[in-house]
Amino acid sequence: KKLGHFLAYASLALLALRAVLDWQRPFLVAGLLVFLYALSDEFHQMFTPGRNASLVDVAIDMSGALTCLWLIHRQKLVPQNP
Repeated sequence: KKLGHFLAYASLALLALRAVLDWQRPFLVAGLLVFLYALSDEFHQMFTPGRNASLVDVAIDMSGALTCLWLIHRQKLVPQNP
């Protein structure tokens, strides 16, 4: 289950990066967007019967997102703005 979240948020980070690629600091913006989504997802779970919010889940989600963004940045797969 945790691996699924890791991979889903890695995919979300990739899509967020594609959406903001022409912005200044696209990696930072994509990371922040995914972080806000992870927080909103946990907030939503506070009101869902049988679910609970956890900052550990946010950390797992962000580890997937940040790993994806780091790998893309490290491999220089995205052109950088001057």
